[in-house]
Amino acid sequence: APPVRLTSNRATDRGDSVASVDMRPLPKEPDDGGDRKKKTLKAKIKGSKSTAHNDNKPNISYPTNFEHTVHVGFDAVTGEFTGMPEAWARLLMASNISKQEQKSNPQAVLDVLKWYDASATQPPPSKYMTSAQMHTTHSGSSVSRVSSSSPSSSTPTDTEHPEPPPP
Repeated sequence: APPVRLTSNRATDRGDSVASVDMRPLPKEPDDGGDRKKKTLKAKIKGSKSTAHNDNKPNISYPTNFEHTVHVGFDAVTGEFTGMPEAWARLLMASNISKQEQKSNPQAVLDVLKWYDASATQPPPSKYMTSAQMHTTHSGSSVSRVSSSSPSSSTPTDTEHPEPPPP
């Protein structure tokens, strides 16, 4: 139960010097205004942190154009390659290169492995010409002429207008 007021400062109508006792409970003590402000401020910050934390978190993507540089060494005493990727080691085991040939010229072996690895990962260049230029004749029909890298003496010039073949 809340505390009860035992004395009063109010004067009564009768003019008694003894104050009447009011039996109403005392009001609550006021909260310190700073604590309430701190609590609401903390709640606002805490609430904003949960949403702001997700917004402020950087979205980091995976690396692009990543290249892992491999350093392969050759131990002349043991005749073994050091630091060789597993794929290269499998290629070397499957090849017909003897240990003696590997010892006599290890750099050539590494060059072959690098070339094979690069050719296996990159698609071969296209052997076919794919770009064609469209030219229109005076009659409005289109004629396609394939551009080539080497100039030819039989290519028509801009003044000549070849007629399209009959349908």
